Amino acid sequence: MKEKLTAIFQKSPYGYIGFIEELPGANTQGTTLEASTVPRHREIDEYLVTKICKDLEIPKP
Repeated sequence: MKEKLTAIFQKSPYGYIGFIEELPGANTQGTTLEASTVPRHREIDEYLVTKICKDLEIPKP
């Protein structure tokens, strides 16, 4: 089973912020979109999703 996560990028007065909607605390910032280094993978395997959620102490989406 593959989980689908949503990457959101927003312009701010200081550049850009990016975050993963389903993973609180998974965020980044940069002066350009290229500098906002959120992984650009289309898919994250279930093991990694489970590990991230466990590390952040949140339920799997």
